[in-house]
Amino acid sequence: FFELEPVDPINHLVIEAKELTWVRITEDRNPSNQFLLKAGDRIERMASDAFLLDIGNAGGITLIFQGKPIGSPGKRGQVIHMRLPDKTEEQRSP
Repeated sequence: FFELEPVDPINHLVIEAKELTWVRITEDRNPSNQFLLKAGDRIERMASDAFLLDIGNAGGITLIFQGKPIGSPGKRGQVIHMRLPDKTEEQRSP
């Protein structure tokens, strides 16, 4: 009988741009990356813990997290800061 080591869950994020949008993404505790996305651009990122997002035009992108479309996180021109997964989702008991 062997016990398997728990594998870090992988969080998968896809960002699709509908219009020009600046995005800063921090994955886990790594240095942040900044992107200037144009309409039609698509980026995919992975993190074992969480993503911190700063978005300069929340209505200009759509998000897909863990394969589930979230849609636009805000309105056109709105600047938002968000975390995925949301802390409330993480606090579920196993």
